[in-house]
Amino acid sequence: MRRRRKYVLYPEYFDSKRTRSQGRRVPIGAAVPEPTLKKILTAAKYLELDPEIQSDKAYPRSWWEKNGRILVEKKWSKQKTILEVAKIARRLKKKEPVTAPKQTGSGKKPVRKKPIPKKSLSKSEKLKREASKRRQAKGGKKK
Repeated sequence: MRRRRKYVLYPEYFDSKRTRSQGRRVPIGAAVPEPTLKKILTAAKYLELDPEIQSDKAYPRSWWEKNGRILVEKKWSKQKTILEVAKIARRLKKKEPVTAPKQTGSGKKPVRKKPIPKKSLSKSEKLKREASKRRQAKGGKKK
C-alpha cells in the first residue's frame, strides 16, 4: 500500500560524489561526502520530521546497492525538505555543534536554538591580520 503522508529520502540525494544525473538532489555545496542513514536520521530528528528508517531498501537507479531510505513527514515541499536536511547533515559532517531542541515543561512546542556559525577567514585575510598585529606590537601605524 502506498504512503501518501510521507516523503522518501535516499542517501543518494545528499551524496557529493554523485552527479545530478546519478541522483544527487542538492547543490554540490550542500552535499555531504558519504552520507549515511544515521546522519540523515539525525538531521530529520533535529527538524522534527518524525523520521522512519527502512534499511533494507535500495535507490531505484542503483537497485543493487541496499543503502536504505528514510520516510519523513510532509512539513514543506519535498525540495525544501531535502535542502533543510542537507544543511543539518553538512553541519554534522563538519563536527559543528547541532543543538537539540530544548524541551519546555509547559507542554508547548520545543524552542529550537541554532548555533551561530563561525566566519572562516581566507588565507590572505589571516595574513593581513597577522601583519597588522605585528605592526601594532612594534608600535607602528594601523592601516
